[in-house]
Amino acid sequence: LVKSRIFVDARETAIQDIGELSIPIKEGVITECAVIADFYQLCNGVKARQTDKEITLFKNGGGDHLELM
Repeated sequence: LVKSRIFVDARETAIQDIGELSIPIKEGVITECAVIADFYQLCNGVKARQTDKEITLFKNGGGDHLELM
């Protein structure tokens, strides 16, 4: 988590309800700012990958219909 650029399907639910992110945030391993963007922000122009060396992590906390996106 610390080495990656984190993206999620929906920021609020991923940060508050998904243990893979909420626990490290509560324990101080990462901050909420570590989540770069969600689908809505990506669609509005937030740049995802900056270099080929970056590790990109995507956490889908929603239903299967979101995986199709």
